[in-house]
Order: sequence, then C-alpha cells, then structure tokens
Amino acid sequence: MKGPVPAGDLVDKLLHGLGLDDRLHQYKALIVWNDVVGPQIAARTRPIRIRDNILEVNVDQPAWMQQLQLMKPKILARLNAELGKTTIKDLYLKH
Repeated sequence: MKGPVPAGDLVDKLLHGLGLDDRLHQYKALIVWNDVVGPQIAARTRPIRIRDNILEVNVDQPAWMQQLQLMKPKILARLNAELGKTTIKDLYLKH
C-alpha cells in the first residue's frame, strides 16, 4: 500500500490527465501581470483573457496603448520569464 500523497501532486496529475495543465499555466499570466509590468502600467491596464497563447489586455487610454505597443517585446520577455517558459506568444492591446 502506498503512503500519503501531497494534494498538489494529485491536482497536478488530474489536470495533466485532463489536458488542462498547459491552460492553467497560461492563466497564471493574469495573476502575475501587475508584478511584471509594474504599478504605473498596471494602473492603466487590465488583462482580460488568453486565446491561442495571446494575452488580451484592456488599456484605458490610446496614448498608453501606443506606448505599450512599443514595449511589447520587453513585456512579453518579462512575462514569459516569470512564467518559466514561453507561454504567451503575443499581446493584443485594446481600448
């Protein structure tokens, strides 16, 4: 008989078995967004959803949307570094 198994291991196994582990890893981007972009950008943006490895982000002003478009490569690099692997392929910025 096997001994006790940590609950986290059981959840990981279940998610992997259902094919949801990669999807869950992607959604971690929604949680870490504010830490990755910092308080100034976080105050003007809100990550909405992830579709086809693209993170959709609402931006409160067109001027900020243009600025973030220029910062996109740096933000993606930081975000994927925080996630531990290349999970998010692009950002879709909308006003």
